Amino acid sequence: MGFSPCDRIGVAIKDGIDFALRATAEGRSYHAVLIDAYDASGEVPSAFWQPNEGLAKALARGLLANVGLVAGNFLPHMDISIALRTWRDALQHSRQSLAFSVEDTCVGNQIAVHAVGESGVARCNAELEEKLRLHADSLVAFMQTCPFD
Repeated sequence: MGFSPCDRIGVAIKDGIDFALRATAEGRSYHAVLIDAYDASGEVPSAFWQPNEGLAKALARGLLANVGLVAGNFLPHMDISIALRTWRDALQHSRQSLAFSVEDTCVGNQIAVHAVGESGVARCNAELEEKLRLHADSLVAFMQTCPFD
């Protein structure tokens, strides 16, 4: 395994919130926003999941493309409903969206996902939900092998 950058995928080692806000100021958007960040106390910084904080502002300003998802890795004790509500509210301009979570059965972490789509991607929320649940089940199956011990 490893990471191989290419024309469409790269790595930026920067403050995530600063990067997101700068991207929206420059008119850039992304199909995936993945959050796997923790502060010194082991918590996901509030700037990534609280209302009116950095990520919510960037999402509201267009950080996420018309078709895409925001996903965050949260510790088991975290109430992820706050993050999902924050992301939903910030993405209220999206026509179709679906939020769900998947539990990592190895360590108990919760993966919160908020996906958005535009007309033609899914005819209705039920179809979008079915497609996302199909992939979520694949993720759960992979996570049960726990390759990161």
